[in-house]
Amino acid sequence: MARQRTIRSLRWMKTKVTLDAQPLDFIRRQPPESKRALREALRDVESGHAFPIPLEDDLEGFYKVRVGD
Repeated sequence: MARQRTIRSLRWMKTKVTLDAQPLDFIRRQPPESKRALREALRDVESGHAFPIPLEDDLEGFYKVRVGD
């Protein structure tokens, strides 16, 4: 979902999440509740409370983040 250009960090370090146009457009088209959950998940990554999982093969360099239950 999100392409992260920085590496996993310690809690005291900030991680910057950058999104390309496609994921940003996807988030903008979601209903308010889903949009809030997606943004909260991305903030959790930036604050060090969640860690994205790197994708493999053709998607190397991209990460996935679990949102919701």
